Amino acid sequence: MGPRVLVLGEGKSEEGEGYFDPGSPGTAIPEEYLGAAHVIVRRIFVELLGRTAPTFVFPPRLRPARRTGNAGLIADLEGRQRVAGKPHHNGILELCVGANRVDLAVLLKDCGERECEAEERRSELQSAIKDRRPPGDLTVVTAAAKPSLEGWLLVRPESDGLNERQAKQLFEAGYLRGDASSMAGVARDLDLRKLEEVCPTSFGRLVADLRNSVEGKP
Repeated sequence: MGPRVLVLGEGKSEEGEGYFDPGSPGTAIPEEYLGAAHVIVRRIFVELLGRTAPTFVFPPRLRPARRTGNAGLIADLEGRQRVAGKPHHNGILELCVGANRVDLAVLLKDCGERECEAEERRSELQSAIKDRRPPGDLTVVTAAAKPSLEGWLLVRPESDGLNERQAKQLFEAGYLRGDASSMAGVARDLDLRKLEEVCPTSFGRLVADLRNSVEGKP
């Protein structure tokens, strides 16, 4: 059996239908609920790393609900309350215990602007969890899609200098609509090796970090 993996992104594009309609925390996500990020991570495990496919699980439940976008993902990782001045709750990774236990968490953000480097976004994610206390046996991989997940799905080279909005527009023009199901479908046919070649600092780094995360493990 493959590892239990939690994928956290900025919304439905990465996490699929389960983002706004989650199942029971810690339970396996049905195939039809998987998002593009789940599909990409699974294909990396199987096709590039030669590993058993992971089992993706629904995330721990946050109250009142998870938040979307760049700022929302950071706030959920930090456990930041919605009301200013109130103390932090547990961050979402700190809730990965008991039935919510996972072996690996993959955190994914879009770079956004063309000037933004992938390392900048990864550092932002690492800073959000730096002072939190997730379970000691939880491996965390931070990732940045440059310029965005849509750019990866288009296999557009990082050197093209697109920003997130341009990548989204190109994706929607090419695939009719930018909803989660179509994005997951495109991810299933993505040329991973070509993407690794043209997006070395973002996708290539994700592949390398996932490889490092499983080295020495059965």
